[in-house]
Amino acid sequence: MLLPHFPGSALPTPDAEFLRSWWRDGDAGPWAHRPSFAVSDVPHVRAALGPERARLAYPWAALAEAGARLLAGTDYPIEVLEPLAGLARLVSGRSDRDGFRTPDIAPPHSRLAPGDAFRVMSDERAGHTVLSADPRAVPAGEIDRIEVLGTSPVPF
Repeated sequence: MLLPHFPGSALPTPDAEFLRSWWRDGDAGPWAHRPSFAVSDVPHVRAALGPERARLAYPWAALAEAGARLLAGTDYPIEVLEPLAGLARLVSGRSDRDGFRTPDIAPPHSRLAPGDAFRVMSDERAGHTVLSADPRAVPAGEIDRIEVLGTSPVPF
């Protein structure tokens, strides 16, 4: 079962034990999310959900800890297509990459460790991208400095 996309993806996190039992019992499929929403929606989440529920929006860390199978995408053209900007936002809560810098920062509970973020944003079946550095091995603040050197297969 793929959970539906809700407007803004600002989903308040259910109780942690409920999440653990949901994934343990096999009732849930992958949880799809867009890491950039936690950044671009910052000015709107508090007004839309109220302060208490806003604290729980974009619960990627709690979902990962509960054993959820997370998938990440870009939701282009509504959000940025640049995967490295999305990766930086998922790890650091923001991207300082040229053209993607915003004054807003995603809340800490919407961030993942670099290895987890890389895993949910990549799939070997989609091909390979050659990068100037391994995003799992550089400090989080340096993900934005990584450059794409090539792809295989070459797109289009």
